[in-house]
Amino acid sequence: MKGLVIFYDKKVPLKPVVDYLKQLEEKTIVQQAETIDSTRLGLTGDVIDVVQLADEQSVSAGAVMRWLQANPAAHYCLIGTLLISEQKLGVIAERLEALEGGTLPAALSVIEEEGLSSPEKVLEALGYVVEWRGLDPDSATIRKQPHVPL
Repeated sequence: MKGLVIFYDKKVPLKPVVDYLKQLEEKTIVQQAETIDSTRLGLTGDVIDVVQLADEQSVSAGAVMRWLQANPAAHYCLIGTLLISEQKLGVIAERLEALEGGTLPAALSVIEEEGLSSPEKVLEALGYVVEWRGLDPDSATIRKQPHVPL
């Protein structure tokens, strides 16, 4: 008999299975984070991809992000899965200040021109909010929140 499949009339609740898998994942992330060798982390350049760092360390990106949260990289900000130098963020902030009240597409373009993916996360990290005027993103503008420093 090829491929024997047995069906049970029992229903298995999914939540306990998902919770168990999350616990296993968390345990693995913690274990991997403990194996990261800070002397081998190549933290050079303006933009560093956490996924690439994880590959170099043979660990998951989650483990590197956990490690970076516990051991912040000097002169870098973790935004999404990117470590971005404070210098690069300063350049972007200056360019965005020149656009104050400018359109959302123009702001996103500035960030993308600087070689960064996830421009929305960078805008948020720099303290900008998007003011929507309808559903058209071309009519949305950006505004810096006054209490958020670079």
